[in-house]
Amino acid sequence: MRLLLDTHAFLWFVVDDKRLSPDAKKLIGDADEVLLSWASIWEIIIKNSLGQLKLGVEGSVISLIQDEMRRNSFD
Repeated sequence: MRLLLDTHAFLWFVVDDKRLSPDAKKLIGDADEVLLSWASIWEIIIKNSLGQLKLGVEGSVISLIQDEMRRNSFD
C-alpha cells in the first residue's frame, strides 16, 4: 500500500502526537511506501519561519525533515 501523508499526519507521526490515531499509526507503519509532498515540506518551512510552528529544533528545519524522512523510510 502507498500512502501520501499530509503535513499534520507527518508532523504528528514524527513527534508521536496523540492526535494521530492508533489506526493511522498502524497504516503508516504497515505501508509499503509512505510519501510526503513538496507542498507539505514547503508548508512546514514557511510556518516555522513565521513562528507559527514550534518544532523545538536547534538546527535547520530542512535537516529535521530530511532526518525524519530517512529515519522512517519516507519518500
